[in-house]
Amino acid sequence: MLPYIYIVLPSYSVMAFLGSFAALTFLFFRLDDYELTFKEFLMMFAIGGIGCLLGSKLLFFLTVLPTLAQPTFFELVNQFLLSGYVFYGGLFGTLTAIWIFSKRAHKNIGAIHRLIAPALPLFHGFGRSAMTSELDG
Repeated sequence: MLPYIYIVLPSYSVMAFLGSFAALTFLFFRLDDYELTFKEFLMMFAIGGIGCLLGSKLLFFLTVLPTLAQPTFFELVNQFLLSGYVFYGGLFGTLTAIWIFSKRAHKNIGAIHRLIAPALPLFHGFGRSAMTSELDG
């Protein structure tokens, strides 16, 4: 029997998960003001999360691309998968993905952006708190 489970969790990932949960909860309580169904809300949140991950990975990948000399396709894919994340890439990826969602769902883009605007810094604040605690300690 193993009485203890020892796992190592990166603090930024844990705090980003908590931040996304806080943002999800915050947005859920504002749904009635913006005429979104729960299904549309979950779809928007999932599409925004995918846009955030892809955008942040892509921007980081583009910053390291000039340092690679004559890369093969598999090296490029490997570098993309192992690359880090960039805040502005995630922000632009999220906004682009939600804009695409708004167009396809025939929703008012301005209203959707007013809905999500407070949730973005809420999410980011949790991740930044993990970074500052790692730098301090």
